[in-house]
Amino acid sequence: MTDTGKEQKKSRNPNRRHTFYLININLMAAVTIAVCAAAGYLVYRLQKANARIESFKAEVTDPENGGKVYWTESELNDKIAEAEKRATGREHSTILQQIQSSLESGESTLDMLRKLFPDDLVVRNGDRYYFYTVADGVALNDFAEGDFRRDDNGWLTYVGKNSSIHTENGIDVSASEGTVEWDKVREDGTDFAYLCLGSRGSNGKIAEDSAVEDNALGASKNGIRTGIYYKLNAVSDKEAAADANYVADFLDSKGKTLGISADLPVGLTVTVPSDESRAAGQSQEDWTSHVLKFCSTLSDRGYKPMIYGNINSFTMMLDIRRLEDYDKWLSETSVDPYDPYAFTYWQYTQESTLDGIEGKVHRDLAIVTKK
Repeated sequence: MTDTGKEQKKSRNPNRRHTFYLININLMAAVTIAVCAAAGYLVYRLQKANARIESFKAEVTDPENGGKVYWTESELNDKIAEAEKRATGREHSTILQQIQSSLESGESTLDMLRKLFPDDLVVRNGDRYYFYTVADGVALNDFAEGDFRRDDNGWLTYVGKNSSIHTENGIDVSASEGTVEWDKVREDGTDFAYLCLGSRGSNGKIAEDSAVEDNALGASKNGIRTGIYYKLNAVSDKEAAADANYVADFLDSKGKTLGISADLPVGLTVTVPSDESRAAGQSQEDWTSHVLKFCSTLSDRGYKPMIYGNINSFTMMLDIRRLEDYDKWLSETSVDPYDPYAFTYWQYTQESTLDGIEGKVHRDLAIVTKK
């Protein structure tokens, strides 16, 4: 066979062409697999980096009681130290720098957490920290940082931009403050006073505050508008209704004689009970039900209730969404309120002094909107 014949035979060999195609296909597949593997590895590295950035939040949260709970302060410090060792990435470093700055400045752990998590309501109860979201559908206050400041006499005043708002100065007292010289209290700038009427004792029986009548007479005779408050310590709706009727009976029979101001709402104080209290161990549903029963009963008797509490009360103890019909009396010792919900009265300090009262006294602010 000639050379030309051999070349023609090779060109007509289909196996040779098929083998060439297979080599090309395998080569392209290998390149594709390599590219996909590289892309997958990059995605994996990116996900791992993002996971590290969020590791601090993820590791220290655990659902409990309707919110997120941190460990005790000691445990939290240990976790912060662990997170610092593993810290990589710009965002994580920023968080750690904020923690370090807060601790070096002497800022409390609670204040530090509130700055780190501005979108949550951070609450401390005992040695644990709880995180809550702001309740939907609940009226919020419109106050901004710097809207309030203390004057030379220690009274808190509103200095914000809303010209329709003005404030009145007040105090709240009970028999524990001793004998009050109401003329001096008035001269020191007091416009109103809330007086403790009583509460249920450890035996479950209602006990009247021993100084309520003397305080009411003394305050009203010196031109101070007076209101009363009652400490809730009920363990059933039946007791809460009886408490409200006790308050209404007192006002019906003695309110006018004692000079108690009919236009001031009646305060109902709701605070987290001690472990030894007869009211300890009740659920949020229980407490909310008791408060609603007290308020509705008092309203039916012709009096306006107002719920006193702090951020612990309004997040842990009560379902504030069900209490929109009633005014709030906020207890928060600060110049700028942290609690976001609307309030009409504000107990802003429990450690003040006032001429005419020995020892410490609670100061209050009434938020009045001009019509």
